[in-house]
This record gives sequence, structure tokens and C-alpha cells, in this order.
Amino acid sequence: MFVLYTSDNEAPTAIDLDQLLANFKTSGVTGCEAVDIRDALAQEGWFTGTHDDGRYVIINFDKLGLTPKPDMLDQMYANYHAVKAAPVVVPATEAKAVAETSRFHTWFDGVVAKAATTEIGKRMLADGYSVQHTGGGCLAWERQFADGRYVYICDEGNGLGDEMGELYLCGLYDKDGDSIDVDAAQGLDKALDWAREAEAIEAPKKACQHRDDGRGRCIDCGAFL
Repeated sequence: MFVLYTSDNEAPTAIDLDQLLANFKTSGVTGCEAVDIRDALAQEGWFTGTHDDGRYVIINFDKLGLTPKPDMLDQMYANYHAVKAAPVVVPATEAKAVAETSRFHTWFDGVVAKAATTEIGKRMLADGYSVQHTGGGCLAWERQFADGRYVYICDEGNGLGDEMGELYLCGLYDKDGDSIDVDAAQGLDKALDWAREAEAIEAPKKACQHRDDGRGRCIDCGAFL
């Protein structure tokens, strides 16, 4: 994923997210976890924090429907390929983690490719769903709503389904992953109908968790902390 990164003392730069997070780790940036940054970019499209160079902002181009300027794109790809071409020494423990991650992506890419050829897969993809790994080898069809809520549909075995008429489990979740509503439907058509109706269900309002923007004000609600 390519993102836009800028800070108080750094010009806007389009950069590969993995490269940016590696730079953060090398520079000893504290106060943020890579998983929190990835989650915020996926759900909200942006993340902000502070480090030695002051406040910084990371923006997900795709999530917010933005396009980098041509000169920024040229520099972005040049930097990306330069980093990929550089030799990397990886500790044994990290090498094992990298190998496991590689095996997972090989497996998951195969699952996605196979699903796209099935009757169920063609129907779900046409309806705006994508294959998601929900943990522990479990899979589901996911559809995101504009407000950050999303629907999961899977079979009883936490898979993508083998038959159109089998029982499907349906779940509606808020942008933080908390369950709003769940149900079961006999047949894929009824599961999709449930999901369409679920889109009209409002997520329960939550108290703001207040994330400091570095100036004593909440990033989310604007309240002074």
C-alpha cells in the first residue's frame, strides 16, 4: 500500500507503507504500533501522531479516493524499487516470521483465486464482496459500508460456502469490529437479503475514547483533553 506521509518538518512524500513503518522502527519512533497505524488507515483512511520531527500525518490514497501528483508517483516508485533492490540482513527470528507470512499469503492468494471461479464466488464478487481471512484459517465474505461498518457472510464451518442453498451465518459489525447484529440464513440469496437490510441498521453510539492530537485536543471529537 502506498501512502502520503508528511510532518511539521518534512515535505509530503508518497511512500510504501511497509517502508515507512520500517523507517519508524529504525529511527526508534515510539508512541505508536504498526498494527494501530494499519487499522486506522484501513478503517478511517488516515493516522496522525508525534515524533522527534513534530506532528506527522499518514494518508491512505485508496481509502480517501486520492491520486498522487505525477512527480510524486515517479519519486514514489523510484524509492520503492531502490529499497527492494537493497540487500537486507534479517535476524533468524524475523526470517522465520517472514517465511510464515509468505506461506500464508501464498495460501490466501490461492483461496481468493479459486473462490473467484465458483458460482458462489462470482455471485459474491458481483455483489461487492471480497474474501477475508478472519483468523485461525477461517474465511468469510466481507462487504464494507460507507460509514465503516461491514458485513461478514460465511458457512457453518467458517468457510466461503460450497452450495448456494446451505446455511449461512451473517454478522454486522461496526468500524471497530464490535458486533451489532448476527443471524443465520438458509441459502445465499437470503443471506444477501439480510445483509442489504442490515445496512440500514444504525451502529450504537459509543463514548469517544479521546486520542490526543499532540496539542491537547481529541483527534476524533475535537474535545479539549
